[in-house]
Amino acid sequence: MIAALICLVDRGSLAGQGIVSVFQAQLGAVSGFHLISIGIALLFCAMLDLEHVLSHWPVAGASLVATLSYSLYLSHKSAFHVMRLIFGEENLQGTVGFVAYLIGSFAVAAVLWFCVERIFLDLRDKMLSSK
Repeated sequence: MIAALICLVDRGSLAGQGIVSVFQAQLGAVSGFHLISIGIALLFCAMLDLEHVLSHWPVAGASLVATLSYSLYLSHKSAFHVMRLIFGEENLQGTVGFVAYLIGSFAVAAVLWFCVERIFLDLRDKMLSSK
């Protein structure tokens, strides 16, 4: 994960933060995203070894994020774009922007889940139980 951060230092929100860059931005984009995937996979594998310890500590909001994860995946980019159109990108910077994007994307995901996903999951359950 640290190698990915070094590769991506010249891109996005890390640009200009004073961290010494090892790679150029293009090479960082090509290798950085792969390194993030590998790093997350390795962290996930390491967490599996600690599952018996971590299962005793409840994580607030984990159930909500798990429920809305697919809807978040489908809608977060669209929510960001609409928020930029409504509020302006210059008003959505820093911590305020992060919180606004977080609330907006979860709101859109919740609407999508309640209006579409939940209905079709219920329909699926009814169809499967009748067989």
